[in-house]
Amino acid sequence: MEEAAIIWQSACAQCHGANGDPSTALTQHQPPPRDWSGFGPSMGFTFGGDSMRRGIYKKIAEGVIRPDGSTSPMPAWQGTLSREQIWALVGYLEML
Repeated sequence: MEEAAIIWQSACAQCHGANGDPSTALTQHQPPPRDWSGFGPSMGFTFGGDSMRRGIYKKIAEGVIRPDGSTSPMPAWQGTLSREQIWALVGYLEML
């Protein structure tokens, strides 16, 4: 989790916020990135379980394509981060 926290602070916090709250982020995207700081994500992990974890892994690895086909500011990290690092980030999100 230490490595995931370091990756989060260096690669993710500028958009998602240091504690998962995008309203505290350095960059303000429209629409804003996912808020990982509230009750909703916690319930998602509780009830969505491994399905939710796999979906988050995929978004981190492949980036996000909007419904209209355009790309969002969320980049694909699979060429930069290892599989283990991405899974560590998924676990870190679950702990936020």
